[in-house]
Amino acid sequence: MSRPFTTFPFQDQDFFELELTVNNATTNFSISFSPYTGTPSASNPMDYALTPVRVDWGDGTVGFATLAPASSTAHIYNATGLFTIKIWVKDFANLNGFTMNGLGSGGANGSLGNIDLSNFTNLNSISIYQGAVDVITWPSTIDTTNKGLQASFYQTDGLPTIIDWSSMTNGLRSIQLNRVETERVIFPPTGSVGLSSFLIQTDSVNGTMALGTGAAAGTVLDFSSITFQTWANLEIQGPWGGGISGWTSVTWPAVFGGDFRQLYIEDGSATTLDFSTVPFSSTYPSDVKFYCQGMPNLTSLTMPSVGQAPNIDWVVIGNNPLLAGVLDCSMFTNMHYFGFNDMPLMTGLTLPSSATVVLTGYAYVRDNPILGYVDFTVIPNCTDGNDIKLQLQDNNWSAANVNQILIDFDTISSLGPPYTGREIHIDGSNAAPTGAGITAVTNLTAKGFAVTHT
Repeated sequence: MSRPFTTFPFQDQDFFELELTVNNATTNFSISFSPYTGTPSASNPMDYALTPVRVDWGDGTVGFATLAPASSTAHIYNATGLFTIKIWVKDFANLNGFTMNGLGSGGANGSLGNIDLSNFTNLNSISIYQGAVDVITWPSTIDTTNKGLQASFYQTDGLPTIIDWSSMTNGLRSIQLNRVETERVIFPPTGSVGLSSFLIQTDSVNGTMALGTGAAAGTVLDFSSITFQTWANLEIQGPWGGGISGWTSVTWPAVFGGDFRQLYIEDGSATTLDFSTVPFSSTYPSDVKFYCQGMPNLTSLTMPSVGQAPNIDWVVIGNNPLLAGVLDCSMFTNMHYFGFNDMPLMTGLTLPSSATVVLTGYAYVRDNPILGYVDFTVIPNCTDGNDIKLQLQDNNWSAANVNQILIDFDTISSLGPPYTGREIHIDGSNAAPTGAGITAVTNLTAKGFAVTHT
């Protein structure tokens, strides 16, 4: 709701400003707010419900929102140009965060100039979807009763190439830097409140990407100062639209504090990666995932430890062209989704010897041109389910290998129905089956499989 500007008793309120350049006068811009959710005290009685948030849109229009319940205010400008938005709230101690919407991809609708958040000692959440941002001044500290900073930027062009969070002594909580220009994030010296989620994907094809406590530019992903929460999510992705980031190594903390539900390490320049000390959740109620792919220089990969690997449900290792020899995945004894692809120097694949590996859908071993025979009989129950689709194309397997793999699946697969929707694709550059292999295809078809072969 908005109305023309009139005098309003906000003289004793805190306010901050956003510089908004409007490029499309038909856009419905909106700002939503969330309250601080800590414990009331004498200095902060959390009386935000008594006073609304006032938003002066900079063109003579004023909008209002509330913190309890959390709400938003929206506005459509009648002209393009630069507007200074002033936002008043009873006390910065009451404000937990805000979200700016409507900027549009690449700032097509509008872009934000300087954002000064230095007074927000309780800042917990800032979210800007698309648009552009020039400069953000961050708070020097965050209240210890809060849960750290939650920041989300998506397609926010102009976001500084270096984001300095070193002064945030109480740490970070959830960071989403998705398709931004940022290439370096300086962490606080301690992450005591626990990082629950961190995603970064640069829009810069030549991005170096470096994370850590040091101020100098570099090519290291250094998490040594970070404490992770239980069920944490960590995603390091390559440049949007293709390309490889310049980071060359990962440094893990000596003590993690928590464990991971998702770990994606992708599209970097490291030659060696070691996941042997990384903890994975044994209590997360859904899929626990481990991805390591798109690493053109990777020659050495140390898997999660035998104690942690059984907690992982999804395993994807691929597009690592220099990773040579036999890939030992025997430690993943409970996986139900896997993918191993596009590794031209991989000669062998060792699957876990485990009756608890039961696929729940799509899995693939494909485009590995010198890969030898893979023994699927060690996972005897892997095809006992509905809608299982095995993609085994383009491994240059000989007729002998194709025959034996089809015979193996015939041996371990139960008669269906009750299982439906099962598929095996073993075509492409693989040889055509012969003799006993053709018999296995006939048997698998009778069991309800759709088999595609050369």
